[in-house]
Parts: sequence; C-alpha cells; structure tokens
Amino acid sequence: MRARFALLGVAAFGLFAAAFPAGGTASPVEDLRKALLWYEGCESLHGRNQDLGVRINGATLVDGKIGRAILLERRDANRLANPDFDGLGGWIVVGRPVFTSAGGRFSPGCVQISETGYVRQVVTELRSGDETWYCLSAYAKSDSPATRLELGVDHELCRQFPLTAQYTRLALPFQAGHENSTITLRARGPGRVTIDAVQLEPQRSFPSSFSAVAVRPTQSIEIPVSPRTLNADEGSVAFWIRPLWLRESGTAENLFAWWGDVGEPGVECLALSAYPAGLTTDHDWHNRIVLARTRGRRHDGFAVKSFPLCDWTPGSWHHVVAAWRARPDPSPSQLVLYLDGRALPLQQAPWGERKTPARFSIGYYWGAYADAVVDEICVFRRVLTPAEVDCLFQLRSPLQP
Repeated sequence: MRARFALLGVAAFGLFAAAFPAGGTASPVEDLRKALLWYEGCESLHGRNQDLGVRINGATLVDGKIGRAILLERRDANRLANPDFDGLGGWIVVGRPVFTSAGGRFSPGCVQISETGYVRQVVTELRSGDETWYCLSAYAKSDSPATRLELGVDHELCRQFPLTAQYTRLALPFQAGHENSTITLRARGPGRVTIDAVQLEPQRSFPSSFSAVAVRPTQSIEIPVSPRTLNADEGSVAFWIRPLWLRESGTAENLFAWWGDVGEPGVECLALSAYPAGLTTDHDWHNRIVLARTRGRRHDGFAVKSFPLCDWTPGSWHHVVAAWRARPDPSPSQLVLYLDGRALPLQQAPWGERKTPARFSIGYYWGAYADAVVDEICVFRRVLTPAEVDCLFQLRSPLQP
C-alpha cells in the first residue's frame, strides 16, 4: 500500500508542478514569503494577526515543533462526580489525603496524596466487551522529582507517570473489563503529589482539559475572510500537527475548513479532516486524512484521500499541506494534499457553485475538533510547488520570524 501511494505521489508531483509552475528564480524560502498571506507561529494565545481579525479561542499553549504551539481540543462532559476538587465529596478516601482550597489547576481547590493517603472513585455504566476506549486523565505535580503518579483502573491496568514541580497533564487510555470500574489515583515515591481536574472520557483515547460545564467553549482559530487572509480561488494552507489520536474508531477530527453557506455549513465547504480508525488499510475514508470539497445542495464533490495513517502515533509531529485551485465550471478544479513532504495523487473535478466564504477556521468545524497540537500555520495566496512544500517540511526555523 505504501509503495503504491509513493509511486502515485511522484506522478502527482510532476502533474501538479506542470499545472502550477513556479514563478521567478528566487530561493524557495523567498518565494514562500512572497506568497504568504499570513503566518501564525503559535508562540502566544494572543496570536500575531489580531489586526486581521484572527482569534485564538479557548486553546492551551504547549511545547511545539518550533518553540511553542497551540493545543486545540474538543468539548466534553466530565463523567466523574467531583473532577475539579472543591472537597472530597464523591471520592473514596484511603488513609489521609489532604484537600486544600488553594493551588488548583483550574479552580482553587486540589488534593494532595501520597502512597498511604490517596483517593479512588467508582464509575458505572461503562461499555465492556466491545471496541470502546476510555481515557482517565489528570493534572498533577510533586514536590519531589523521585515521586510518580499512579493512575489505576481496577486491578488489571495501571501506569505510573514521572512528575515535575509544575502541573503536567497525564493520561491513561483503557478499555473497560466490565460495566463498573474503580479508578485510583495514588503517589509512588517519597514525596506528595498534588492532583486536580481529573477526567474520564467515554469513547475516546486521549485526554482533554477539564471544563466545569457540560459544553466547553469552542477551541479553534477563527479567521474572517478578506483579501488579506484567504484566496478562495487558489491557495494553500500548511502547518505542523501533533495528533492526540490513538488507534481507535472515532469521529472526524477537523483540521481546516471554510464554508460559503452559513445556514448549512456542511453542504458548501472545503474541509481538511482526519478519520482515525485503528489499523484499517482497506477503507476509502477510515484511518486517513481527507481534503474534501462538497458543493451545491447535495453532499457530493471530490476529495484527496491520504494513505492509511498506521505509522502515525500520538506524540509524533507531522507536516500537512493542503492546496486548492477553483476554476469556473465546467473547467476542472484541483485539490492536492501533502503529508510529510509526500504528494498524494492530484484530484480534478468541477468545483460547483462558488460562494465566497465569510470565515474559515483551524481546529473546529461543524461539531468536529482537531484534538491536536498545531504549530507554524501558514496560509498562502497561491498553490505551492512541490519544491516549496519540501522546503517547508525541511525548515526548522520560523518562515516569518
């Protein structure tokens, strides 16, 4: 499968280069900077482009591919009785864990535990005997570098995590052995551990930061469309991504999208999405990244579909470039997708009804979240050449300092 797509990718490089030849003789970096509409290095949650109306909503700043990066998660309700501690109600107390009303990660309250004084909680209505994944996560820190946090589920599964003096988000993905389970949070080592914002999420296998409300504010980058932010007729978007997906069956993870129909955004759009689904290799959409154009009043269109992402694992960085050229019908329009510098086969078809979008987003679209860390976001006014894509992939410094 990989070899077949590699050959097709080489062919796509030549075809796409012929369709969109490079102009000028400047270096690839200089050409990229000339073609750049805007750049976001993800070094702060305020962003570089507030004058363009770009807004970073509800995100978290984390370590990135180059400097810092932005974590864009999904919304969810917390399944635990008392996840963001305001006391020890809802928890089974073992020994003498200490509740304190100061020093929490998301609210003042938190709990300090040790090897002999720790907390547990019984969770019911889990799904066992199928492919459902759960994720037990918590924020924790310790006053001793030799101390670890142990996250446990019943007696069959547990994991110990090293800690620092700063809060770190830790996660234990698992499948339930039966409908009721007891989760345990316990310190291992000489020091005390401070824990807060404990989350148990259904049907997913990655962590999400705690939200005290059932519906979390959208975590995304929202951009109003103007000549300074997007060329809907021809362009490219590029970024580094560190996916949090594990090999599971899940819903779509949206990475980038624009839409021209405000009332029905799923009908008239261009969207770049991921569909994680285990080790699947023979499905048309599952376990792939898809750049898809839907058009008109029907869910039809055309798409570029990546090779199966079997070698993508949580914590690894990958480079994504999506490019489009929308021509007036009946002339064929083009879509192309690059993953880690490799081109996927060029797709051509009529674009359909053309509506100028009012806005576009990175990290959220129509109920789907990125669930990933993104860095070095570049939006270009034209389609990039294969040489320019390779230059971006090899670049280890900001394109626009």
